[in-house]
Amino acid sequence: MNGESVSEPDQHIVEEIIQKLRRDINCLAENDRTAKRRALEKLSKETVGKAARGEISPAVVCAVYEEALLKPVLRILSDSVERCRCLAVDIIDKFLDIVLYSSLKRTLPYIIPSLVDRLGVPQQQQVTEPSEELRLTMVEVLMKLITVADERSRLDCSTTNGPAEHAHLLSAYMDDLTNILVRALVDPFHDVKKVSCQCVQRLAAAIPRQFNMQAESFIKPLTQCLAHQHSKVRVEALHAMCTTILHGPVKCIEDSLSPFGQKAFDQTPAVRIALLECVARILREYVDRYSFHHRLLPLLVSGLTDEVDEIKQRAQQLYLQVGAQFLDENEQDMKDETDFGGQQYQGKTELQRSVGCCSLIQRNLSKIIPPLLRDMQDWTVTTRLKSISVLCHMLGLAGVQSTQQLPNILTGLYSAGADEEEIVRRKAYECAEQLGFCIELDMLSDLVLAAVCTSCGGKSKLSATVVVSSSHAVSSLTILAHCLRAYNADGRPRDAAQGQLKKTVAMLSRDEVCHSNEESRQHSILLVMDEVFALVTVQTLQEISLGAFSLLVKVLTVAASQAVQQHVHQLITSQACLLSLSSSVDLYSQHLPPILSKLQDAASVTSSSVVNMASLTPILQGAGSAVASHLDAIMPLLQRAAETSVDSASRLDLFEMLAGLLERADETFDALQTFGACIEEMIKTIYLPNLIWKPGRALAALRAAVMGSLLVLLHCRCLQQSHIISIADDLQPAVFSGMDGETIPGRLLSVRVLQRMLQIGSTALDVEFLHRLYPEMLKRLDDSDNEIRLCCLHTWMVYFSCFPGDYDSAFYGAHVDVIFKGLLIHLDDSSNQVQEAALDVLKLGSRLDTSKLQAMLQEVSSRHRSPVYCTQLAAHMAAAAGAATMNDH
Repeated sequence: MNGESVSEPDQHIVEEIIQKLRRDINCLAENDRTAKRRALEKLSKETVGKAARGEISPAVVCAVYEEALLKPVLRILSDSVERCRCLAVDIIDKFLDIVLYSSLKRTLPYIIPSLVDRLGVPQQQQVTEPSEELRLTMVEVLMKLITVADERSRLDCSTTNGPAEHAHLLSAYMDDLTNILVRALVDPFHDVKKVSCQCVQRLAAAIPRQFNMQAESFIKPLTQCLAHQHSKVRVEALHAMCTTILHGPVKCIEDSLSPFGQKAFDQTPAVRIALLECVARILREYVDRYSFHHRLLPLLVSGLTDEVDEIKQRAQQLYLQVGAQFLDENEQDMKDETDFGGQQYQGKTELQRSVGCCSLIQRNLSKIIPPLLRDMQDWTVTTRLKSISVLCHMLGLAGVQSTQQLPNILTGLYSAGADEEEIVRRKAYECAEQLGFCIELDMLSDLVLAAVCTSCGGKSKLSATVVVSSSHAVSSLTILAHCLRAYNADGRPRDAAQGQLKKTVAMLSRDEVCHSNEESRQHSILLVMDEVFALVTVQTLQEISLGAFSLLVKVLTVAASQAVQQHVHQLITSQACLLSLSSSVDLYSQHLPPILSKLQDAASVTSSSVVNMASLTPILQGAGSAVASHLDAIMPLLQRAAETSVDSASRLDLFEMLAGLLERADETFDALQTFGACIEEMIKTIYLPNLIWKPGRALAALRAAVMGSLLVLLHCRCLQQSHIISIADDLQPAVFSGMDGETIPGRLLSVRVLQRMLQIGSTALDVEFLHRLYPEMLKRLDDSDNEIRLCCLHTWMVYFSCFPGDYDSAFYGAHVDVIFKGLLIHLDDSSNQVQEAALDVLKLGSRLDTSKLQAMLQEVSSRHRSPVYCTQLAAHMAAAAGAATMNDH
């Protein structure tokens, strides 16, 4: 079958066949397309057709083609009629099915140039063959030609025992084949691209030495195929590029890695699986693969982060194969790691338990981390997410070896933790937990705490080694929380972490860290404290209890939301439970003395007094009954906070806080029933100075708030009549000033304060004091606001009840005249509500001097618009006089 020529009887058959087909062969040169078509069909039938059916031996057909038929058929490839070209290609295709080695060797110099002429002329901009289907058929023929030539060459080599490379039929045609495939790879027809990619792979396997010299020519067109819209084309292009890399020079892999990286984000799962298979194959088969481990491993590990479970499983299988091969290749070098690796290779996953897989990452981590960190700063979300996901798996595989790159890794995580995309931030926190699992807490915590300090504007011993911006304060705190969480979840000894917990609380307690109005930072601080309380032992907590409590109070002072406040209260409750205290009140009681002492010391510094006084608010609001135990320390702080030199906004907050505490005074100030002794001092030193009139709207609003807080104080159960008698003269000017104030709420509250004073003082109040009140009270009856007028009339009711039974109306007749005269005016008020209230007041007040009021009523009734209320008042006084007469009898 490999003979150089046919036998003499067969040669006779060849001549007969040629003579029989001579007319049809001649027709191929005519212009009649129908004649050419029929001739081609007959030639195919009478030659390769019969050979396929076994009617003629392949050697005879090969001889016929060599002597008479091949050249005319190849010329038809340039015919203008597509059908004729198609028939010619079909004949060549069938000829390759039966061709012998010797015949193929003699016909290749004609077949390959003809295909080059139709598919791959380098000087032409466009391919000569216009038909897509025909170009596809020609490329398929080329694929068959490469396959057949390879098979025939190898068979001949095995028969003759000659060197395969030198005997290979395709060795001399590498340039022509390259021209064809380079043009075919960029063909517009997608099927041509796919078959061309397969041709590249087959060609590389057939003549690897010659392919190596031309491999670089294929990288650019294959890269273009990777961007094709059809996923099947991209899959074939990946496999072809992989083969090109394996059989090409080093420049091929250098030019291919970037396109490979882009395909890690391909939307089609089949493409991503093909990428993983190609990368794994390169890692197993490439000659200089060790030099490219650091660039290929991230691509393979990216499959472990894929959203499709099938791809994750395939990536793990491939990586395990790569790791196993690496371990076999380095068995002697890694014997100690294999035998004595201990806990280092006792991870949670199969990959983490593979010595080969872990060692691959550990040995290349210093080269892998910097590019990953750069990609984590990319402008596209998908790149940032993929990079940090790969980093997370890398850290899990690297284990304790990641310590060498820890500063750089943490810097990247701080940026990722501040990313605008939540999913990227979550991945950053997962990386932090991976670090917490495998790295000693002392080293990890020191670096993160230094970053926290630096990002918040402070300085620490490690600040010079930390590269972090002010925008990373929140992310560094959150990363610290996740590191502590991982340490706790890993079940490592809690005693070893106590020293770092002390440092953590001390760092978080610094003003530049915790005094921030940024809600996200407050949440991050509280997350860290959650993990601290989860890790801390009772003994350590007793040592840092004051610091932890002070930190929580500081956060509560600047809490930006209700959620932050609730979180702080939960932590305070947790701290009390850990210390075996009955409630958070006991914790407040335990730490109030030193905290109040610090506030007292700070209050002496004017520049810091406002901030420290603001700290007092959450302390008192949460202390509950503990407030009563420390009134002697609290009162001076309240007095300092209420000084008129303090800004009005801070004082406003103070009195609002006092109002809230006084509303539940039985649970706060008066929990021990000792607050009564402080009331007079509180009113005189805290309230009265802030009720003095000063110009300005802000100060007017402040006085209204002070009056409201005072009203709450006057409603406390611990307030006694003796207190009012003692301070009534001091309060009177302030109340009068408030009743004449600029704001309606201020005037209304002042009237109510006066009413409450009268209710408590009652008949114990001095008559002269009562006489000083009515002018202002009459004046308020002319107020522009009806609510104030009605409230004032209700106050008049209380006022008349304060007069003693032996009041000498004759002696104080002038005062009674003014009172009755002013009230009678409002009996004719434009408001029915005011008229009715004034009637009730006069009915009660008539007991001071009924006869005088009757006389004055008769005098003014004629001037009233309606005599109704005058008549009712007169009837009431007459009935009262009649009842008094009957009682006398």
